[in-house]
Amino acid sequence: MPPFQSVWFTLHMIFGSLAYASLLISMIFSIMYLVLYRSLKLKKFDLFFERFLPLSVLGNMNYEAIVAGVVCLALMIPLGVGMVYQHFGEWIWDIKYLSVFFIFIVYLTGALIGRFAGWRGNRLALYSIFSMAVLIMTLAVSMMVSSSHKWN
Repeated sequence: MPPFQSVWFTLHMIFGSLAYASLLISMIFSIMYLVLYRSLKLKKFDLFFERFLPLSVLGNMNYEAIVAGVVCLALMIPLGVGMVYQHFGEWIWDIKYLSVFFIFIVYLTGALIGRFAGWRGNRLALYSIFSMAVLIMTLAVSMMVSSSHKWN
């Protein structure tokens, strides 16, 4: 069966899309958090300020979006590996696979330090923005170098 017609592929794409959407939303919540935090520090209460959610809510939503992204990545990765194994009958080493696993580790670290080290607020917001920068750079490099995802 062609790989694009398998259930593996459909699930891989669904969880991949949900993962990257969650991580992007996490970065957006982080930016909103930092803007609101700065406004509060400077005591600038304008119309922009009134439309934002409270800091605690933005911080929690950031954390929850990171966790959702990590869970979806944790499902996407083995589904992709299963699809490759089903199609080729062996593991294929490619920088794309390693880069996605690296991204998973970066965000898993963020979820764990948010949970167990108590990182919320500024620290987690900055970590989320840093993680998105790592994600973009890692995927950009892997797309330039990688031969996978072409299925020749």
